[in-house]
Amino acid sequence: MPQTLFLGPTYPARSNNIAADRCVNFFPEVGPSDSQGQQSDAGVIALIGTPGSKLAFSVAASVIRGMHVFNNLLYFVAGDKLYSVDSNGLVSAALGTLATSTGRVTIIDNGIAASGAGGNQLYIVDGTGTGYIYDVLTTTFSTTTGGVKATYLDGYFITNVPGSMVAKASDAFDGTTFESLSYQAVLGSSDNLQCVTNLNNQLWMIKEFNSQIWANNGTSPNLGFPFSLIPGTTIDYGTPAPDSVVRGDQALFMVANARQGDIGKFAGIVMIQGNSPQIVSPPAINYQISQYPDITDAFGFYRVHEGHSFYVVTFPSANDGLGATFVYDRSTGLFHEWASYLDPFQIGRHKSNCYSYFAGKEYFGDSSTGNIYELSSNYFDEGGEPIVSMRISQHQADRRDKTNIFITRLHVDMETGVGDSNVLLQTGIDPQAMLSWSNDAGHTYGNDYLASIGKVGNYKLRLIWRRLGYARDRVFKLTISDPVKKVITGVFVN
Repeated sequence: MPQTLFLGPTYPARSNNIAADRCVNFFPEVGPSDSQGQQSDAGVIALIGTPGSKLAFSVAASVIRGMHVFNNLLYFVAGDKLYSVDSNGLVSAALGTLATSTGRVTIIDNGIAASGAGGNQLYIVDGTGTGYIYDVLTTTFSTTTGGVKATYLDGYFITNVPGSMVAKASDAFDGTTFESLSYQAVLGSSDNLQCVTNLNNQLWMIKEFNSQIWANNGTSPNLGFPFSLIPGTTIDYGTPAPDSVVRGDQALFMVANARQGDIGKFAGIVMIQGNSPQIVSPPAINYQISQYPDITDAFGFYRVHEGHSFYVVTFPSANDGLGATFVYDRSTGLFHEWASYLDPFQIGRHKSNCYSYFAGKEYFGDSSTGNIYELSSNYFDEGGEPIVSMRISQHQADRRDKTNIFITRLHVDMETGVGDSNVLLQTGIDPQAMLSWSNDAGHTYGNDYLASIGKVGNYKLRLIWRRLGYARDRVFKLTISDPVKKVITGVFVN
């Protein structure tokens, strides 16, 4: 009974006849070959269920817009208010009020003065021309110059003027003052400056169709802009989506544009390491993104989880407003999809709107409420909602003769006996896996057929479906929605 083509990444091709592969709320685990030198698809040895979450903190607001760790506190903007929360979960009263209540925000800091050079300031920008400073020592909240995105480097806050080619820098360790001479046009091309960020202690100016690297030139902001372009460092990728630009593990990730003639065009999801860009998204995912009505609102974050490094990018406008979330695993080079529950279930976006690692735990802010959730592989639902994990296989067909294949048995090899009575406060919960299939290349699917994953302790249980009929081209779909540990190590077929 050979192992079938089942384990693998998400690859939703432009036509299901090419590939129908989906890997939703599973991430592929890659490992070495077995003792016989055999290895499954793309080196994948298992599909692991994505982590669950539980409610950690909540305030009265319609959205969590951004988070940042500073001064041993987690600061976050919910609606139009700034809050902080300590490691014990105590949420402060509102620390300040912004002029806007929607849209994503960037929050950064310029260090604590008591530990050396530092300004004791949080700097918040919300994409408008107004910024905000919260002084953590005096607990004062004030307005200042703002921009689209912001970063910190060498004592300065740097931001970019909306709808322009201009960057500007604050005074050293003082975000309340931006000198008039510290404004700088980022030239070389006529496209707008979209984002500023700091990588490897260098200032990156990311425009619509190219990126430039700048370095500190020693100029005081009252005399001019304190950074200058490093010659020969222009990279021919920019971004249409400033919030998709994320730093992680000494690399930059972004939804990228490339210039073609006099215009720019979406190129893919790009990783830049050193000065070398690489498109890491496969053609199937690039095609899907290119069909979205708007990708300028895409946003991302970077998280490290149990040896994996993930770039998580969400497209809120995709799929008629359902959205889409793709996750690039830098550790394996493979993509999967991350989706929150919708009733009835449809594959859309994950509800995370921002992310932070604080006090040894991972947190994300909700995109539609004032809730902040703790994210952990020890949780098997999402704040009480089910996590629907789905794997749609590669095509099963006789590609040479195009004749019918007869399938007498399909066996899913996975960790069984995981029904935990503590999860749903039920005795002996018996979780189920659902198998359905398509005989028309993945365009439509038939009924679901259930098999038990096993009550807690039933570790020897096997998942087997028999008498599965025949088809010229068969695509299988395996779905698990019960709140249990999910680890699939292989699928075997007769």
